[in-house]
Amino acid sequence: MASTQTLTIPSGGTDSEVFGMGTYGNRQTIEMAIIAPATLPETVTVQVAGALGNYADLRTGGTDITLAARKCDFITVISCENLRLHAGSATGGDRVFEIMWQVKPYSRLGA
Repeated sequence: MASTQTLTIPSGGTDSEVFGMGTYGNRQTIEMAIIAPATLPETVTVQVAGALGNYADLRTGGTDITLAARKCDFITVISCENLRLHAGSATGGDRVFEIMWQVKPYSRLGA
């Protein structure tokens, strides 16, 4: 079952609050749709961290995932501890992103 919540980069900040992926499904695969706000002049990337808390930009096909205003991006995140959104510069206002997510059902090979 899918869940919905928001992640906000506060005015003047560069990072959203943390989406604790370990809380949902014991670091299993999580599928997400991220809807960006209508106003988004900053460059915003999706970042993930492992147990040590070192954040890095999430990439797919060798390209950083960059969120664009009024667009929805679909991502799959595997075995990470935390996720956040990161603006390349201080935001000029609160940037609220809608996140729709679900833990991908566990499947065993050969089952």
